[in-house]
Amino acid sequence: KNDVGVIEVDGVTLQVRDVQAYAGFVLHTCVATEGTIKVSASVQSSVDAENRRRNSINHSMTHALNWALWTKLGDGVAQRGSDNDAERLRFDFSHSKALTGDELEEVE
Repeated sequence: KNDVGVIEVDGVTLQVRDVQAYAGFVLHTCVATEGTIKVSASVQSSVDAENRRRNSINHSMTHALNWALWTKLGDGVAQRGSDNDAERLRFDFSHSKALTGDELEEVE
């Protein structure tokens, strides 16, 4: 997932809910509870550093898990996806056969 935080625009606080890169731009999806924002207004932004730290740990662990699977099971392992945020990590992979209990324990 992405960073969260706040953007302050002329006294209006925007809660950042999502951040995506698209066509060379960084797009922020935000929620404002009140106020009006003018085009070309100056902004001040801040990132929730603790959320970023926890998210980066789980992101790094996707790489560690991929390495552990590849090391234990060999070239037949392929990452098929992952989804992680500050609270959890999901890692999808394919392999020619189900892991045994011993293989699973070694990878973990």
